[in-house]
Amino acid sequence: MHDTLAKTQPVFCECKVSHFFPFEKIILHFFSVSHDFMGFKPLLSDKKSCCSNCHEKQFEYFCAIKTTLTMGKTQGIVLRTVKYGDNSMIVDLYTNTRGRASFVTRVIRSRRSGVSSALWAPMTWIEFEAPESRGGKLPSIKQPLIIHPYSTLNFRPDKAAIVIFLSEFLSHALKEEEPSEPLFRFLTESLQWLDRAKADYANFHLMFSVRLTTFLGIQPNLEAFSPDSVFNLADSTYETFPPLHGTYLPPEEARWLPTLFRLNYRTMRLLKLRRPQKTRFMKIINDYYRIHVPSFPTLQSPDILREIFA
Repeated sequence: MHDTLAKTQPVFCECKVSHFFPFEKIILHFFSVSHDFMGFKPLLSDKKSCCSNCHEKQFEYFCAIKTTLTMGKTQGIVLRTVKYGDNSMIVDLYTNTRGRASFVTRVIRSRRSGVSSALWAPMTWIEFEAPESRGGKLPSIKQPLIIHPYSTLNFRPDKAAIVIFLSEFLSHALKEEEPSEPLFRFLTESLQWLDRAKADYANFHLMFSVRLTTFLGIQPNLEAFSPDSVFNLADSTYETFPPLHGTYLPPEEARWLPTLFRLNYRTMRLLKLRRPQKTRFMKIINDYYRIHVPSFPTLQSPDILREIFA
């Protein structure tokens, strides 16, 4: 670890102040603030000579140190929890090292139970240790910590509704997936974007569901698109004539797919959809996943979203 940090070269801003301090001082400061850097303060001694980039540069360096210090631990996104006995529960996560996996953890009942429950809220991004278990037992989670505490996801009703949707949706969409760094990064970056967003996120659940198809290997083939073609939901491609099985989108709906895949979270505000259109597109997405993901059900949470984002 010491060698890893030693390879990092000092960075100077226009103010000519170094952003890096002796390793021992860095470590002391790391453990003097919360693990998630909620209490981060710059270490620069000459504040008067600092330029506006100093705090940001030093914060980035501390994040690099955090990655080094926590190396070897597993990271995961909480999908859902199920009560297991009187004092335990089973936690389903999508992890960066094991893909979709289930673990068991003890439920702590104390004055700090609020902290414990926050760890297992849907879509929480945590890190933990989980030694391999024997005899077919589920591995136990040890020393769980929240990596990125959300500031709005669990406190704003509209975003909390999206979290409920994501929990139900991902619990069924992510089966026994192998670990995928791009998929894990997509999940964490999407959740962080939603947490930071102050407006224009009413279409987030639609954009998220569409984008996820790329990481699951079920992305629609858009190469044969033409304004008058239909989209075959079963074969996931555009065709000139409606298929005999009848599971397709007519041209007026099929034209929306290329637009959806061109947009991202920042530009999805340009997608102006009325309430009936949103309801219809959510049904199309649900049907598409039911066709291409085994045992994918008809979701219940979109009804909540429909009422909130009417």
